Amino acid sequence: MLILIRISRKIMRSFGICVVGLFFILASVGCGEINIIDPPTVEEQLEVDLEIIEEYRVSEGLTFVEDSTAYPIHYVILDEGSGKAVNFEDIVFCNYTLRETSGDIFHTSIKSVAEENEIYDDAYSYKPAIFTHTQSGWGVTPILAQPNNSSSSTYESGWRIGLTAALKKMNVGGHALIVSPSNYAYQSFNPFGIDDYSVVVYEVFVINAK
Repeated sequence: MLILIRISRKIMRSFGICVVGLFFILASVGCGEINIIDPPTVEEQLEVDLEIIEEYRVSEGLTFVEDSTAYPIHYVILDEGSGKAVNFEDIVFCNYTLRETSGDIFHTSIKSVAEENEIYDDAYSYKPAIFTHTQSGWGVTPILAQPNNSSSSTYESGWRIGLTAALKKMNVGGHALIVSPSNYAYQSFNPFGIDDYSVVVYEVFVINAK
């Protein structure tokens, strides 16, 4: 009997908490205290992202290439490479690693990097991106396919724009970083569990061109 009384008290206490919580929600709605916050506009999000990119540049001691054709995508050539020059219409082979500005890696084409960072996935085929290098970048292979529920023309365009610009200054063996604002990366689709509207850093290694 004592156990039943205790259980009944717990149920009533929980019920009471729910009723009180519901009362405050309804009261808040009645007082106009609950507001639905609109998502930032593209311009507002870009302003936030550019601040994050600048903080990242300073913290990493980077000097971005001044390239108005790529803006607002930023990139830096860490190593031009000592091999063959990358020319238009070449078939280019690039390995890549994707990370957030915090340094956390969330995707890569390199199996050993995936294993080291505990993101290895048996279902994924670890291999370089292979594409035709063109003036406009139309041939660059997407890393992550655009979701069916997205019609955005800028989805992952930071990868295409930044890589095309960087390759114009690189040879085989080259190494670059491309830093993309979120609306030119993965927007609110958060692949691999990254936060919505994350600035993405693409680390690129040119391994062949022919």
